[in-house]
Formats: sequence, structure tokens, C-alpha cells
Amino acid sequence: MGHALAFDTLTFASNLQDAGMDEKQAKALATGLYNSQDRIIENLATKIDVEKLDSKIDMVKQELESKIDKLDAKFDSKIDLVRKDMETSNNLIRKDMESNHQHVKWMVGTTLAAVIAILIRSFF
Repeated sequence: MGHALAFDTLTFASNLQDAGMDEKQAKALATGLYNSQDRIIENLATKIDVEKLDSKIDMVKQELESKIDKLDAKFDSKIDLVRKDMETSNNLIRKDMESNHQHVKWMVGTTLAAVIAILIRSFF
């Protein structure tokens, strides 16, 4: 892999020598640093890498939104079913209560009529 970063090994080695390092050590250090750039650079993300990642993120986001929309629709459908079941149950309970109310009225009326009949017989 070619080096993407400019690194002047000669100037670097000269600066090290000027600072007191011997020539052989300065050249070895400059060469080692130059060669290590490949390992550093190969781990850097390029603009294309970032664009690909953005594209993948957008795709995953769209998939998640689609799945969430489907779950929302299922949830709404289930809520509608529960609501209809509750309405049906409420209507059945209401009819049962009305029927029971009619029975109670009939029983009270019959009992009242019997009491009145007993009272009339008692006095006449």
C-alpha cells in the first residue's frame, strides 16, 4: 500500500541527529516510523467508507421504520378487535340486565297483586 500521508524521512532523521542521536539510530527510527504509517492508514476510514456506512444506516433505519409501522398496524388491529369484543360483551350484559329488570318488575307486580288479593279477602 502506498503512503497517503507525506513524511520526509530525511528531514526527520536530520532533526534527530541535530538533537544528538547518532545517524544510524536516526535513520532506523525514521524508516520504522515511515513503515508504520501503512498499519495506521489501513485502519482509517475513508470518505467512501463513511458514505457506505451512512447508506447502510439509512437502509437499516428504513427497515426498522417499516417494521415499526407493521407492528403499529397489528397493534391497532388488535385494539380494534378488543374494543369490538368489549362492545359486544357490554351489549349482551345490557340486554341481560334489561331482561332481569323485566323479570323483577313482573315479580314485584305479581307479589303486589297477591298481597292486595290477600288484603281484600281479609277484609271482606
